Amino acid sequence: MYKENTMAAVEFGTPLLPDRIQGWARSAPERLALVFGARARSHADLDRDVETLAAALHRRQVGRGDLVALALPRSDDLYIGILAVWRLGAAYVPVDTGWPRDRVTQILDICRPKALLASRQAQGQEGACGAIDVLHVEDVRQDGVAGAAPTRAPARPEQLAYVVFTSGSTGTPKGVRISHGSLHNYVAGAAQALELERRQHYAVVSSVAADLGYTTLFGGAYVGATLHIAAEQEVQDGPSFSRFLASHAIDCLKIVPSHLDALLEGNGDAVLRGLLVLGGEAAQPGLLRKLRAQPAGLEVVNHYGPAETTVGVAIHRFDELNSADPDALADMVQLSQILPNNRVYVLDEQLRHVDDGVEGELHIGGAQLFDGYVGDDDRRKVVDDPYAPGELLYATGDRAVRRQGGAIVLRGRKDDQVKLRGFRVELAEVEAAACRTPGVGLACAKVAQAGGVDRLLLYFVNGGMEGGSPVRVEPAAVREALAAMLPNYMVPDQVIALDAFPRLPNGKIDRRMLPVDLPTPVTASPAGESPVDLLLARLAGDLLKRDNVQAGDDFFAIGGHSLLVIRLVARIRERLEVRIPPSVVFRNPVFTQLADYIRGQAPDPAGLELAAAAAMAAEPS
Repeated sequence: MYKENTMAAVEFGTPLLPDRIQGWARSAPERLALVFGARARSHADLDRDVETLAAALHRRQVGRGDLVALALPRSDDLYIGILAVWRLGAAYVPVDTGWPRDRVTQILDICRPKALLASRQAQGQEGACGAIDVLHVEDVRQDGVAGAAPTRAPARPEQLAYVVFTSGSTGTPKGVRISHGSLHNYVAGAAQALELERRQHYAVVSSVAADLGYTTLFGGAYVGATLHIAAEQEVQDGPSFSRFLASHAIDCLKIVPSHLDALLEGNGDAVLRGLLVLGGEAAQPGLLRKLRAQPAGLEVVNHYGPAETTVGVAIHRFDELNSADPDALADMVQLSQILPNNRVYVLDEQLRHVDDGVEGELHIGGAQLFDGYVGDDDRRKVVDDPYAPGELLYATGDRAVRRQGGAIVLRGRKDDQVKLRGFRVELAEVEAAACRTPGVGLACAKVAQAGGVDRLLLYFVNGGMEGGSPVRVEPAAVREALAAMLPNYMVPDQVIALDAFPRLPNGKIDRRMLPVDLPTPVTASPAGESPVDLLLARLAGDLLKRDNVQAGDDFFAIGGHSLLVIRLVARIRERLEVRIPPSVVFRNPVFTQLADYIRGQAPDPAGLELAAAAAMAAEPS
């Protein structure tokens, strides 16, 4: 059991991760290394592709110490791009292809990469690049660039490995700098603590722009296992996800709990085997109950760590999951084991240890501490470690208590940072973006829970002036403007205009008094709406815990988001025995439009209406 500041150091030695991965091409060249769709590569094949891409980047003057932005979807090209950048002694910056152009421009302006690696199949980011040199992976694959990348020395611990951007409390995203030494300590420590060598087939299912998926991406590579990269459809649809797990014999999966919960809903075919690591947010008792029904032998682990401490520093094995009292599952969500060479303290404001059961702030130090932020000297969250002279601590902002015996239980935040669907969101950044919208005077964001679903709400007060006259802006226009500036997980589920904000006696906005029980926007009911129209509105209302949802409503305008789309599709499949991919909902967000699509795909539209009517009659209104 963990005891503060008493852990023995572990020496993991060399080679570091880039050289260890390259070493598999020599020691196990024919072993399967990477699978994405129909493309499969041995370690020898992978090494040749990495060398080819590295040579192409070298021709564009990329070298040691440079940054290369990777605007690639989750794919084999992304992984090969990472390794090619490392082979040149450079570091990579992941750029999500789903980000709006304004966000990409902002990120690239901050980090100033030497080049950007992109895919012609995922167009949309090049326009934000300005003078940055863009290289398309398809061109490299087609040309087969002759020659090899320059010979380089082995990676060094102090060398930069990657920069991952997170939401920033100052209203601007922050680029977290992680060295190869920190990354090596994480993958080696995680491999030891999670016994990763016991697993052979690793699933990569997370966003490319966050570090949550590095547990499997780099952990699997570290032990020489096979990486199976899931296509977008395979992580948006329950049955597709089940087929992915089964067809690749996945025995190691890292995933956000709410994402897994959505994929398991109404999906009895999903079978999880081997090791399941949950991270990015706290696992809820409802998900743990579902996991109890999985086949015996599934190992479930809770995983925690901010990006500033390199993916993760603490875990807890749910060893008693199947035998625990179902009503006590919430008490199992804790952190009982610290990964090697990390220091984790629960401290008060004077940086003194607190007694067991007393709440304090979680502080982290040790071998995985980040190297600061790109283009920012802000060290407010880094303090001198009073218990390890000459060392630093990262003040996480997470409130926590230590139980007797050393296990840590998180108790929320001490600031305005929140976690939504596994992503870190600073409310200040959402508010700052809103205030850049013409017509918005003041803005305030908060997260409220409705029926177990976290919803991001933005409130604003009109305050713009044009030609000496006040300018009013509608909530829908504000949300549309935010969608053009922010990643989709930071776009508010609902935007509300207020005449004034409630205030505390000291003049600050009283977030607690901001209205949460908001009326559903009333949409004119379409004439001649059918049972399918009505059922879709009913199902969405049940998911959102909202009354009076109309067939003419837009799912996203009334609070829907990507994980709820997965749940909605699952319920449509269950009630109507109709399978539609989640992408259909994104293209047809109004329920009447979605109903038209479903009817157009049905072999018996009249029978579909009868099935919808029967489902409506069987459910309470």
